[in-house]
Amino acid sequence: MMGIKKLLLWKGVCGLSFFLILGILGVVWSIQKYAKVEPKCSVPLVQTPNVAPYFGKKSCPVVGRIGSVKLEIPPYYVSPLMAYKGVDIWDPQSFKNRPKHPTLDTEIDNFAIRLRLTNFKPVESEKDLQDVLKIGAQGYLKQPKDNRWFYAEFRKNNQKYTRKDQLNIWLNSNEPPGGFVRLNNIWGLEHYTSRPRAMWTGSNLVERDEIFYDAENNSTFILCRIVDNSALAIETTWCEIDYSIPDLNVFVNADQINYIDEISRWKEIEENVNKIFRSFVVN
Repeated sequence: MMGIKKLLLWKGVCGLSFFLILGILGVVWSIQKYAKVEPKCSVPLVQTPNVAPYFGKKSCPVVGRIGSVKLEIPPYYVSPLMAYKGVDIWDPQSFKNRPKHPTLDTEIDNFAIRLRLTNFKPVESEKDLQDVLKIGAQGYLKQPKDNRWFYAEFRKNNQKYTRKDQLNIWLNSNEPPGGFVRLNNIWGLEHYTSRPRAMWTGSNLVERDEIFYDAENNSTFILCRIVDNSALAIETTWCEIDYSIPDLNVFVNADQINYIDEISRWKEIEENVNKIFRSFVVN
């Protein structure tokens, strides 16, 4: 009789232990499911317009897609902010409605990266940031050779016209007055210049436009505007390079290149910008 009681007691203990173990496993599963998992990188930045570039910490990438091309971009590249579809990053009200938790499927309207022209590196350190601040937000002032920067902006290539069309639009327009004159080819590009003109009547500022076009491949259009201030003996240059990455259907605008001699490096600039962009692509 005692043997039967011990056996029943043992079965009861085993049964209780079994359900206790199940209960513990259930609690553990619930904790794992609902607990906040520690991210492998820091929380993505909550940025506001006009902030300085971000660098220095291992932060989660900025994600989204341009067309069907999915991207993961280190945050220190994005300058100043990612512009998702339907969001104006310069409008505080619109910016409040930006996607708070974007994914690889969140559509990107455009974004830009800022790179040093000497090595095509972004703002990665405090020194880089101070170098950028020296030249001002727009960088229109003359810069030392080792402190020249530019922006590269990316967006979906929705343009129906080619770079040849872009050239013809400029050559056939009424702006600037007097039109363009064809010069000798330079740096493997067709070269055109407009006649100098005063920015307004009585102005000391005289401007002219320079156009460069890759006729061999119909792939690159470059526009430079040069403004000469005779009173201050200052000449300011602003150039931008337009081209596309056909296999990714992405349009690129390399902007604020403030020295016309840097246009001689147009192929190098395009190759390095393309390499950086492709490093963001998620296969």
